[in-house]
Amino acid sequence: MKAEVKNPRYSVLIPAKNGGLYLPACVDSVTSQEGADMELLVSDDHSTDTTQDYLAAQVDERLGVLHPPADMSMAEHWEWVLGQARGEWLIFVGQDDGLQSYFLTLADKLVSIAEEHDLKVISSRRAYWFWPGCETSYGDIALSYGASGKISIMPTRLMGWTALLGMRDYFDLPQMYTTSLFHRSVIERARKLQDGRVFATHPQDANLAAIAYSLESRYLYSDIPLGWVGSSPKSAGLAVTASGMDGLENLKQSYLKSVDRSGLKCSDAIGPFSIGSTVLYYWGALLETGKLRKGRSSGFLSSRMAKRLVFSAAYSELSHTESSAGGRRMDAFLETAAGNGFDQIGHSWTGRIFLRLARFILRSLIKLWAIFTPRVDSMAAGWSGAGKVEIFRRRSEYPDISLETAQSLVAEKLRGSWHE
Repeated sequence: MKAEVKNPRYSVLIPAKNGGLYLPACVDSVTSQEGADMELLVSDDHSTDTTQDYLAAQVDERLGVLHPPADMSMAEHWEWVLGQARGEWLIFVGQDDGLQSYFLTLADKLVSIAEEHDLKVISSRRAYWFWPGCETSYGDIALSYGASGKISIMPTRLMGWTALLGMRDYFDLPQMYTTSLFHRSVIERARKLQDGRVFATHPQDANLAAIAYSLESRYLYSDIPLGWVGSSPKSAGLAVTASGMDGLENLKQSYLKSVDRSGLKCSDAIGPFSIGSTVLYYWGALLETGKLRKGRSSGFLSSRMAKRLVFSAAYSELSHTESSAGGRRMDAFLETAAGNGFDQIGHSWTGRIFLRLARFILRSLIKLWAIFTPRVDSMAAGWSGAGKVEIFRRRSEYPDISLETAQSLVAEKLRGSWHE
C-alpha cells in the first residue's frame, strides 16, 4: 500500500519490527495531524507479532505500508525506508515514539525560519515518554515535557564537540530522529559523497548526527519539542546498555547479531558495540563518515589529542552509567582504551584536567557564538507566553496514562503560551 500524497512537504518514516504493542499510538500521533502535505511511511521488517494485521487495517490516504525485501539490521532498514521517501523535509520516528499533536504547525513555522536563514537542518528539545516496563532503568517516570520560546541558530561543529567531550548526548544534536528534520538536499549530498549510501555505520542516529556535523555549519534549534522520544522494553538502546536485565538479553543479542552481519562497518577504534557509550558511538560515526568532510577536520578527529579527549569523556560517562552487572561494559571499555594507547585512562589526572580545560574553552566559544549571532524572534514560532512550560508525571501515580492523554496534557499546559 502506497501513500497517495504527491510531492509532500514532509515525509515521516517509521521503521517497525515486532512493535505491535506500541505502533498504534505512534501511528495515531501522526495520522491525527491536521494537514495533507505529509506522507507517513511505515516499513514492517518481517514482524511476527500483530504489526502486519494492524497496518493492513489502516486506511489513511497519507499512510504507505512498506515491506523490505529481506531481514535487515536497523541501520540498513533505515537506509531502505529512506530510499522510498518523497518529501522535501524528512524525519524518522521510532515505533515506540510519537509526534507532538502540533507537529505540522510547528514544523511549518520552523521551516519558514530555516528557509529565511538558509538552514537545512532543524533540531528541537526532547520530550520523553516511557512505556510500562522501563521503570528498572529509568525510574518512576511516565512522561517529562518541557518547552520555552527559545529559537536559536546553533554552530553544528561546536555543538558536535560538546557530545564528543561528554557535555551532552549526541541525540541532543540534530539527527533526523523524532525531534529533528533534515532537508532532502542534505541526505542527497551525503548519499552522493558516500557512493550511493546514506548510512556508513551503526548506530543509525549517531550516523545521522555525523552527517549534520559534516555537511551543515549551522542548524536551527527550537526549545518547543517536535516529538516524543519514547522508551519501551522493545527499545534497542535500552537493551544494549541494560546488561543483565530480565527480558532484555534476547533483544540485545538479536540487535548485536544484526549489527555484526550487516554490511556496515563499525570503527575498530570504539571497541565492541556492546560497550554502549554515546561518546564512542558518535566518535565512531564521525570516523566512518570521513568522505563527507575535507581538510584537517577528519585528521584531527583521529589524532592522539582527540582520542585522549574522547576516551577521557567516555570513561567519565561510563563511570556514571555502568550498571552493577559485573562491570562488563567498563572492562570492555578499558581494554579498548588500552588498545588505543591509553591503558591508564581511569587513573590519569592529566587526562581529567585536559578534558576540563577543553570543556571550558568550548563553552567560551559557544558563548561568543551566541553574542555575535543574530537572535531569532520567538514570536516567529508562535510563542507568546513568558517563561517555560514543564510537565512531569510518575507512572506509579498515573498507571493508566496513555500517549494520547499526554498529548492532551501538553495542549492544555501550552494554552496561552504557544499558539498555532
